[in-house]
Amino acid sequence: MSPQDKVMPLRHPDRVFLGGEWVPPVSTAQIELLDPTDEPGYLTVPDAGQADMDRAVAAAREAFDRGPWPRMSHEERAGYLRAFAAELRRRSDDWAELRPRESGVLHAVSRGVGELGASGFEFYAGLAADFPIGGGGPR
Repeated sequence: MSPQDKVMPLRHPDRVFLGGEWVPPVSTAQIELLDPTDEPGYLTVPDAGQADMDRAVAAAREAFDRGPWPRMSHEERAGYLRAFAAELRRRSDDWAELRPRESGVLHAVSRGVGELGASGFEFYAGLAADFPIGGGGPR
């Protein structure tokens, strides 16, 4: 199977994720991604520009100021971190396919990095779940 025949596990390669949804970018400019093994083009993605970055910053500010995260308990936040770790593991085959094509890293290394990322989210979930109420935290 040639690199061009592989299906990329991306649902919306023509959009950017802003404010919790996949939306068209402001610009029509695109970037062709090249497979580092023999440099065929395998995917075209939006070339997000300043206007898209401004929208991303505004969406992040809105989420930080008025979204649900700042009002969640530490345990609720830990639940989201654990769910993210579980989803990384569930999609480990996708991750292991995508990273080598993006950076040239070996498939086995890519799978290991995905596991490391999932473990990191679980570590921080544990910290959030055990965070003392009233702030301060461990020193």
